[in-house]
Amino acid sequence: SWFRDVANSGWYDQIAAILSCGRLLVAELHEHHCNALVHCSDGWDSTAQVTALAMLCLDPHYRTLRGFMLLIQKEFCSFGHRFRTCLANGEKPSGEYSPIFLQWLECVYQLTLQFETAFEFSSALLVQVGREALSNCFGTFLADSERERAQDVMSHTQSLWPWLLRVDAQEHMNSRYVGTEEVLMPSPTQVG
Repeated sequence: SWFRDVANSGWYDQIAAILSCGRLLVAELHEHHCNALVHCSDGWDSTAQVTALAMLCLDPHYRTLRGFMLLIQKEFCSFGHRFRTCLANGEKPSGEYSPIFLQWLECVYQLTLQFETAFEFSSALLVQVGREALSNCFGTFLADSERERAQDVMSHTQSLWPWLLRVDAQEHMNSRYVGTEEVLMPSPTQVG
């Protein structure tokens, strides 16, 4: 079955590992009041997953609709996540194909399940952003760097963010949202 195939792929093991790293980072910064350097052994791809997850947990602004868009722009787009290569947008998948960004969206989804009232946006937003990352409809996810996006893409395409703010935002909103300053501690054991 499909669920068995997902379980056998190691997907949830990866999600739990990202949540676990995010939890460690949140603990270092918040509980131990330490500085932290985040560098993943395979380069920068996993770094953005962990740092962006920690920012969601530590700063309630990033749990709002506008804050979430800013977080993606800052930690993935501007940081240089290779959307074109990792998602094979507009080209044949290579050996570097990797759903790093989609995994991170799954981690955010897991957080929304664990902290149901802490996020202004709903899982519908996460699905929409994931769908648009694969659609090639917006320049936001079509390049491997900010420079490439500015030089080759943005003059011919739209950004996803203004479009998301124009569409019916109610479908992307969490009706149970209660703004809180609470720091979130993700649990990797609740993945599934």
